[in-house]
Amino acid sequence: MPCISCGREDDLHKIDHIGNLMACGSCISSHDKVSLAAEADRLLTEWFLTQKQEPVCLVCRGPVLLHTDGTVPMWCRACELKRKAYVNARAA
Repeated sequence: MPCISCGREDDLHKIDHIGNLMACGSCISSHDKVSLAAEADRLLTEWFLTQKQEPVCLVCRGPVLLHTDGTVPMWCRACELKRKAYVNARAA
């Protein structure tokens, strides 16, 4: 993996970061490791938030279909039917 700041592939050192990101010696000397780690966190967070997450059922984690108005349902059809059956059985 190249330097997260300049892209160099030699003289790499691990920075204090959750992942396995590395920075080269010249970038570490011009920016401290904490600043590089904070910038890496910011860039990774920005990238992650731009990724479109597929909607899933909050019960079984299966795929769900969006409502016609574009909103995301909390449950898939199968889990919704089970929930309704449970509610109706308790009401009876």
